[in-house]
Amino acid sequence: MPSCPHTCPLTRLRADQENAVKLKAPRKIDDKAAALAFEREHRKREGQRRKEEAAIAKERGRREKAAADAQAAIETAKREHEKRASTIEMERARLEKRSQAEDARWEKHKKKLEIALRRARDGNRD
Repeated sequence: MPSCPHTCPLTRLRADQENAVKLKAPRKIDDKAAALAFEREHRKREGQRRKEEAAIAKERGRREKAAADAQAAIETAKREHEKRASTIEMERARLEKRSQAEDARWEKHKKKLEIALRRARDGNRD
């Protein structure tokens, strides 16, 4: 077995790999073009972010308007309910008063009729 580092298969393989890496020419990067591309991409991302924020704000505004409209509808319905309930309560009080007046009238009339009935019975006994 030769002890020469260049004749060993493993050493040759490593050397070939190093040569392959050395053979590839590093890509020249144009700093100006890269900076422009970076800025362009940055502006694109910023524009997209602004669009998304605008869409989110629009949706939030739509939800807030819907909630405000619903709250206004509830308040309007509540006022209408209170108005109707008040009218019904006033009618109930008026009917209660009429009912009491009718009860009083009936009691008075009933007493007169009972007195007349007693007189008629007492007068027939004579």
